Amino acid sequence: MPDHIKFDRNTAIAQARAMADRKRRTRTGFSGLEAQAHTPRPLLQAKAILITGSTGFVGSYLIEKLLRETSALLYCLVRAKNQQKGAERIKSALETYSLSASGFEGRIIAVPGDLPKLRFGVEASRYNEMLDHVDTVFHVGASINWMAEYDDLKQTNIIGTEQILKFATSGSAKTLHYVSTTGVFAALEGAKLGYLNKDVPLKRYRNHFVSYFKTKWLAELKVQAALSSGLDGFILRPGFISGPIDGGCTLPDQDLTRLFLLTSIEIGAFPDVNIPIDVMPVDILVQAIFNVARKARNNKRIYNISNPFGLSLAEIGAKAQGLGLSMELVSYEEWQKRLLLPSNNLAKRVIQMINAKQPGAREGVIKHFANIPYYQENIDTIQALERTMIRCPPVLDMIEHHLRQNLAKYSQPQWRFGG
Repeated sequence: MPDHIKFDRNTAIAQARAMADRKRRTRTGFSGLEAQAHTPRPLLQAKAILITGSTGFVGSYLIEKLLRETSALLYCLVRAKNQQKGAERIKSALETYSLSASGFEGRIIAVPGDLPKLRFGVEASRYNEMLDHVDTVFHVGASINWMAEYDDLKQTNIIGTEQILKFATSGSAKTLHYVSTTGVFAALEGAKLGYLNKDVPLKRYRNHFVSYFKTKWLAELKVQAALSSGLDGFILRPGFISGPIDGGCTLPDQDLTRLFLLTSIEIGAFPDVNIPIDVMPVDILVQAIFNVARKARNNKRIYNISNPFGLSLAEIGAKAQGLGLSMELVSYEEWQKRLLLPSNNLAKRVIQMINAKQPGAREGVIKHFANIPYYQENIDTIQALERTMIRCPPVLDMIEHHLRQNLAKYSQPQWRFGG
């Protein structure tokens, strides 16, 4: 096992002794951590909730949801010099997404800190206060960068998750809701093992073609080990995420589906490959996460919350053609030739990086994953949204709406993204 997956035994022993001195409740040890042996409060009875990623896309929508659907105090971990600056950042993020905490300001407690630091870099008194009062944790925070190296993402995505596990297994009993990604299956082994295959241990998906997916995979393995050893909690795996339904399901600037569209528009070609594409509106995703979190205790611990009505990459290309965009559906080999021509376009550089030939693969990633076994029956979104009137729109409708909104811009001959 790599060193960065192991926990420091001496640190764990010291923590165990310290908690014994404080006369904490009985716990069961696992991998150097302590897991609660009793059940925490259900979400709707939670007194205090810790949220990471509180100024991010999903985190902001989750904050508003929890403010309106629970009565809990929300401790929001945020990078800031002080509490006031942290509160300003949270408020600004909510406003960016046309959300509001109006009338609930007294329930948001900004916690200036840094996820991967010991005790989040938070002063001891505040950290101990959270240990004693928080009974639910939503770990949403992550560093997302498609072009970043592993070492640039490790601190936030892996070490940060270790710090969350230490927190979740200390003090009062807690439930952890960890937001992972379906990208944990996006490893070279996935071409044979399949995507969303619940019958294959996650540890067998080892060689990820994007460092972000690699770090989330390692982090999820840690969380799975914690849950297996007694920690109460759930793992929630979304796919790609769009804007809300009422905002037209706009694809975010760095969404891979959007980057793929932009690149294919620039080179005038779309690859005729059968790779499943999954995009879900952020508001529906957060509703699904909330529904899972508030359910009564059950044996199901991992939920694949992706769009149950997906489509293939080739179908997206056909839709773009049908709307009048100048591109043709070509073989993967022809698309690859055009893709590899020099360009300063950021979208194209991202796709070139992702589609580069990987060790152990005979061709680029997109060709490698063509016709990948896709276990759509293991998507849990419909189950997560049961007893609500909410339904996830098909990806085809979302892509069509996005293209129609941006048709004039995408049709400009000299139009470029980034640079």
